Amino acid sequence: TTTTYMIKSVLESAGKKTGLIGTIVNMIGQQTLHTDRTTPESPDLFALLRQMADEGCEAVVMEVSSHSLELRRVEGITFDVAVFTNLTQDHMDFHVTFDNYLNAKKKLFHHAKSAAVNVDDASAGRIMEGIEGVEWLTYGIKEEADVYARNIEITPRGVTYDLCTRQGMLPLSLKIPGIFSVYNSLSAASACMLLGVGPEIIKTGLEAMPSVAGRFEVLDTGNRPFTIILDYAHTPDSLENTLLTVREFARTRIITVFGCGGDRDKGKRPIMGEIAGKLSSYVVITSDNPRTEDPMKIIEEIEAGIKKTDCEYVCIEHRREAIRYAIHNAQPDDIIVLAGKGHETYQEIKGIKYPFDEKVVVAELLLTDE
Repeated sequence: TTTTYMIKSVLESAGKKTGLIGTIVNMIGQQTLHTDRTTPESPDLFALLRQMADEGCEAVVMEVSSHSLELRRVEGITFDVAVFTNLTQDHMDFHVTFDNYLNAKKKLFHHAKSAAVNVDDASAGRIMEGIEGVEWLTYGIKEEADVYARNIEITPRGVTYDLCTRQGMLPLSLKIPGIFSVYNSLSAASACMLLGVGPEIIKTGLEAMPSVAGRFEVLDTGNRPFTIILDYAHTPDSLENTLLTVREFARTRIITVFGCGGDRDKGKRPIMGEIAGKLSSYVVITSDNPRTEDPMKIIEEIEAGIKKTDCEYVCIEHRREAIRYAIHNAQPDDIIVLAGKGHETYQEIKGIKYPFDEKVVVAELLLTDE
């Protein structure tokens, strides 16, 4: 999601009106439209692309989900650039096996003229294997790549690094902290290079990029002596990356509040419990979107993982009460991480979506927990 916003920012810095299709919102230039799913159903998608063209968009950046590729929602579209960011365990309820998940993602690159690929990801080779007629541009931090980062510095306020290519070096300063911010900007820069955008415009676009809703978003806590970070981390990899980033600058405790979605990949629940336990000082296990499942059953499955660690934790079924508990027990300089919901403004329980915007919830709780 963040990568698409970064690419949009760069293309607009290049003077191109750009559409965006994705998880948080759809956009035509600066106009926002509601979205129900990451990649719309085919009739809705093509109608949206038609609208974008009619309203003067010269480019569209879109998240293409594995579901949409498997269900052929993007059939008939040729992508000027496809981007492979990473591949970790997710959506096993739909794909069943990791190989099926990878093969679904790989279908995107059969539709592409060119592609930017993160070679630090273990699946990069399999993504590229056997696909001909595509111009490949690799990026990374650890492995040898066409585009890479050096002299990385991470602070609570963002990251700085030198973006290196065969043509030279470009110093970057981004407002979004974390090593994942480096990877996201490398992928965005690589995609824009494949589109012929010059280095100075890439720099301008990336450095103008604000934080994205629910993606490592630091919330306003007024005069409270602790920090609250809101993040969409809902997979083992994203939770680990978020907590590792927080550990880079945490001075005291990290309190993690999270749960796992119901009617989705059950295998990740104990894995995420163990990750939270290893990387947090204290964990509050709670509900995410339990959907039709028993919330306490999900919590117990997460608990099985955290029990493998020596981390202190508590189980609180109702998410609002879990957040209240974390705020009430926070000490000076603690960092509270609210993981899993991110930009979402609802909580789905027994088939009903109840209003639940964590930014609003936090603001209300801060007022009442004086």
